[in-house]
Amino acid sequence: MTGLKPAAPPATPPPPAVTAPTLRGRRRKISRRTRLVYGGVGTVLIIAAWEILPTAGVIDRRVIPPVGSLWPTMRSMFGEQHFDRDIRNTVVRALLGLLLGGATGTFIGVLSGLSKYASAVFGPVIALCYPVPVLIMLPLILNALGNGQFGWVVLIGIGPFFTMAISSRAAFADLSRVYVEVAKSFGASRRMTAARVLIPGALPALLSGARLALGAALLGTISTEYLVAPDGIGRVMYQAWNNLTLNAAMVALAVTAALALISYGVLSLVERLVLPWKRAG
Repeated sequence: MTGLKPAAPPATPPPPAVTAPTLRGRRRKISRRTRLVYGGVGTVLIIAAWEILPTAGVIDRRVIPPVGSLWPTMRSMFGEQHFDRDIRNTVVRALLGLLLGGATGTFIGVLSGLSKYASAVFGPVIALCYPVPVLIMLPLILNALGNGQFGWVVLIGIGPFFTMAISSRAAFADLSRVYVEVAKSFGASRRMTAARVLIPGALPALLSGARLALGAALLGTISTEYLVAPDGIGRVMYQAWNNLTLNAAMVALAVTAALALISYGVLSLVERLVLPWKRAG
């Protein structure tokens, strides 16, 4: 009896395996063709509503004329009034303002995102100046730089400057330092780390900021031309509203919307080219 060993207690069953919750209702990828179709449908619906509502009397056609009544005005504007020159001037000013303000803002934003000292210097300045309306700075800038092309481009570049400064700072500051340390542990130089880690990691946020900056440049261009420039789409709008030629004003609005749509498509194409991993995902 003394040589008998006590029976071992029954083994407890292992705890149930914990599995990660499955993502139900995950958003499916939409093909490019489907996006184009949906975008075209939305555009057609807007144009149809623009035509039907004034024609049916839901909206006073003296305020918003239907689309069909704009074609004679458009032919006259592009023929006798040389509206194509105003469009060209607006596009050139918007691109120059985007280049000047966007490049400067990107430089300061990247510097602030990579250096805590630069962030301490530029952060309060951007936070102080960003809420100030551009209309308040308009007489100051025009008095300092002159009421000419350079002063107008600087005014246009204010919006892209703040947009790119804020977005690029966030793009580089939010990058995980783990990626940089891993690259260094594999012997990557600073140039290789910047080219293979920092820039690819910040590109999505930079392109998102570029979309906003391009819209800000176009908005700033129209506003500047509306107030001070002697030509451009904004000046055409100003003269149309003053003369109560609403058809011409609506044509200018439609052209502005078309320019915004074209710029959005160009940036989407650039995004597909420089972010192949996002396109594949």
